[in-house]
Amino acid sequence: MVTDAETGAVVGQIRYSAYGEERYTSGMTPTDYRYTGQLSRLAEIGLYHYGARWFDPEIAHFVQADTVVPDASNPATFDRFAYTRNNPIRYNDPMGHDVGCSAADPKCKSTNTISPPKITKPYIISRRNWGALVPGSKGGGEGLFNRESNPGGYAKYSDLYPSKSLSDVLDTVVFHHEGNQQTYDVAQVQKDEMEGGAYDIAYHYVVGADGSIYEGRDIGVRGAHVPDTNSGKIGILWLGDFEPGMAFESGLRLPFDINGNDPRPTTAQIEASVNLVSWLDQEYGIDSAYGHTELYRKSVCPGSNAMPFISIFRALVQEIR
Repeated sequence: MVTDAETGAVVGQIRYSAYGEERYTSGMTPTDYRYTGQLSRLAEIGLYHYGARWFDPEIAHFVQADTVVPDASNPATFDRFAYTRNNPIRYNDPMGHDVGCSAADPKCKSTNTISPPKITKPYIISRRNWGALVPGSKGGGEGLFNRESNPGGYAKYSDLYPSKSLSDVLDTVVFHHEGNQQTYDVAQVQKDEMEGGAYDIAYHYVVGADGSIYEGRDIGVRGAHVPDTNSGKIGILWLGDFEPGMAFESGLRLPFDINGNDPRPTTAQIEASVNLVSWLDQEYGIDSAYGHTELYRKSVCPGSNAMPFISIFRALVQEIR
């Protein structure tokens, strides 16, 4: 509830269901901090940010597993997706890790914990299961890496940096979209890119509108998605076109797209990407996240309808540490 500082009159209010769905709004509420004081991203992706992880009020669960079990003596805390032990009327969870205490309360730092469990690898549809073409089977101008004659070619990181592990090399995730003439089909994306000269699909992962995650280019191979600066960058493609109209690298823009545009990545796409990036950060130590256009200004990728979500992933890789 928001009141006038001078008169005390109510100028805005929001009422919630037990798990945070907004059931009534009126007037002005000039803040993004809403249900139990948490940062709301309901309008964009239908989630609240609890510091440690994201909460979905529609399903009344966190979308990521808790990395700690705050009370190992209580079986209810072993449901690591549950919110407030499934009792939001009695309990609050100010940090995404604990129940029933203030973020400033030292008891939130419980000594009754077990070692943080690993983040579970999300289900990823293998190349074999989605029918991927064999790398290089269509030729491709990208060609194979040669330090002298083709330094920008298809390269294993073990060849580029023999003394380094993938954790030493991989430090960034970069998000893309299909753009104009979107197909929503990972196999078609690979075919089109290989026929256009790529040795393989350019991206390491592809995320569909239904939340399906597809294995792309081998994670141990340099991608081909950011001109001249691919090393160390994991490419993630969102299927769809999130830029209004049609935009071209030449700078030409048209106000319409014959294939239509997508208003935004779906909630399922975002939630799947959160789980994917959380796992990648655990495995390789990701330091930063970008939209393609931030690294290559000639491109509008992943589109103006998708760029507002990049801040979620930028915050995510910083918070997990």
